[in-house]
Amino acid sequence: NPTRVLVLGGAALGTLARNSVGVESWQTAPSAAGLPAMGATFPPAVLLAQPMFKRRAWEHLLLWQQRWENIS
Repeated sequence: NPTRVLVLGGAALGTLARNSVGVESWQTAPSAAGLPAMGATFPPAVLLAQPMFKRRAWEHLLLWQQRWENIS
């Protein structure tokens, strides 16, 4: 049973969260699979192909870390 999950990409997020919300939409209202510290960001292929998303990915990672610290 994981206590902390980082999902990379909308397809993986849709599978785990059982809905079709995208990464950015999920960030505004996170809830998925009853996991206490779940985060989502862009998959590595997107970050390599479109470097402009790296800043948002970093922000997602920082937010995920904050959420983890708040429940620990």
